[in-house]
Amino acid sequence: MTTGIIPVKFGVGIGDMSAVAAAVSITGQDGIGYSGPIAANEVVGTTFTGYQDWPSGFTRGFSAFAGGVYDGTNIWMIPYNADRLIKVNPSTGEMTGYSNWPADLTRGSDAFAGGVYDGTNIWLIPFSANQVVKVNATTGAMTGYSGWPNGLRGSDQFIGGAFDGTNIWLTPYSGSRLIKVDTMTGAMTSYNSWPSGTTLGSYPFYGSIFDGTSLWLIPSGANRLIKVDPATGDMTGFNNWPSGFTKGSDAFWGGVFDGTNIWLIPNNATHVVKVNTATGVMTGYNEWPSRFTKGSGAFAGGVYDGTNIWLVPLSASILVKINAATGEMTGFNNWPSGFTKGSNAFLGGVYDGENVWMIPFYADRLMKFGDSSDLSGLTLSAGILSPTFSAGTTDYTASVGNEVTNIDVTPSLADAAATVTVNGMLATDGQPQSLALNVGDNTVTITITTSNGHTKTYTVTVTRAAAASADLSSLMLSSGMLSPTFSAGTTDYTASVSHEVTSVDVTPTAADTGATITVNGAAVASGQSQATALNVGDNAITVQVTAKDGITNKNYDVTVTRATYGSADLSGLGLSAGTLSPAFSAATTNYGKRRE
Repeated sequence: MTTGIIPVKFGVGIGDMSAVAAAVSITGQDGIGYSGPIAANEVVGTTFTGYQDWPSGFTRGFSAFAGGVYDGTNIWMIPYNADRLIKVNPSTGEMTGYSNWPADLTRGSDAFAGGVYDGTNIWLIPFSANQVVKVNATTGAMTGYSGWPNGLRGSDQFIGGAFDGTNIWLTPYSGSRLIKVDTMTGAMTSYNSWPSGTTLGSYPFYGSIFDGTSLWLIPSGANRLIKVDPATGDMTGFNNWPSGFTKGSDAFWGGVFDGTNIWLIPNNATHVVKVNTATGVMTGYNEWPSRFTKGSGAFAGGVYDGTNIWLVPLSASILVKINAATGEMTGFNNWPSGFTKGSNAFLGGVYDGENVWMIPFYADRLMKFGDSSDLSGLTLSAGILSPTFSAGTTDYTASVGNEVTNIDVTPSLADAAATVTVNGMLATDGQPQSLALNVGDNTVTITITTSNGHTKTYTVTVTRAAAASADLSSLMLSSGMLSPTFSAGTTDYTASVSHEVTSVDVTPTAADTGATITVNGAAVASGQSQATALNVGDNAITVQVTAKDGITNKNYDVTVTRATYGSADLSGLGLSAGTLSPAFSAATTNYGKRRE
């Protein structure tokens, strides 16, 4: 088993440092960025997932980022020409931008290249910027340091850095000074006592690695690998290159430490070169994967997952995995739909304990490789997801009518090796899962579990409408009394009023606020009265309620009886002897008696 080393800031001493098993922790560094200790966990799965939901107002620029770091929670992408530092939540892909730059900072173009995490802060390594910038990983507050040795930064440019538990080391890309920065004070010290025989060239180093004891400068143009004692600044050179290997310019960009060896990442070099940190012995590997030809500008940075070295493709067409024990190489190029892997795509990588993350230089997105707990799609048989589905969005709503009593939920996995459950029931990738719906809110949880044990949950709240109602909640008359007493389920009523009542106000109230009402065909608002004229005798009043679905309706019928006039007429008039003349009529009031 290989081992990883943890610097003092993270709880282990430097000088007498002990090795920590890779299964427990490794150092997250690719020569361009330094992330500190990360639990080793071999990357599994073969899925590429892209993230490009950039913050509002963000400008990426043509060559956006150079390197990244992981603080144990978030990934930080270091801005080269991007207009801000970007923090990424690796669980959701959500991005946050920071641009509250320190006073007197001149970023210019090609501002920073690489970063270092010291356990509290992110340190941005200046390429063209005039300051080293410290960023609090919790608050995003920035502090600039420009106390360059001898008072001058000059034309020095730096790419990548490392952390020895106390100091940040800036790796010289142009210029001849290695710079140490005290993390407590920002004080800077330079070192340039290069070993005898060292030729730096125009661009000597590209990144550095700290192995727990020594700092190793990765040679780009320099003719040798340089080991530095961080306590004294003493330097030792190694150029015992493997058989068949010739060290040219732009040879290596970044490096990976596996606990025992430094792996130099080839940019233009023909081989991956492994260097034993105890002996300095070098071994070359160039058995590239089938159908892959390593051209120029191939890789920039890499990561170590406790088992494999991963080479981040700059212009190479594939991501390459190297088994650290055997040197066997495997290539992956099943890039996601909509993405074209061009040249200068990614510069630097981050390992978060589960996946490889490739930092976009020219690429249009941040790229993750490994098992994925994302959904690639989510559909419902009824209703519309709000917001529109996106792999990084985990909370949704949808509404359906009352008539929808069941809904099919179809989750599609980004990683075919993952498993998915819907409301706790095992589901099949791309197949519908039927769920019963109650009236009101129904919570649907879709949980994805990767082969590496990582989980992610999407939640959909499906609201089923109540049944369309054409009921009245009350019905009142201004005169008379309903018989029987009003009940929403009773539709036939009677009422009686006296003769002098010539009209009645009918006041219907709908049970559902979305329903409409008419009284004898005239529209009336719920809870408002409608006057209806009354004739003597029976008067039919029909209250019609139409539910908000526009289809369901119901009639309530009321018969109001208005009494007739009062009468002073006789209905008959008789005498004991004789006969009335004229004959009796109720309308005739004067009579005589005929003698018999």
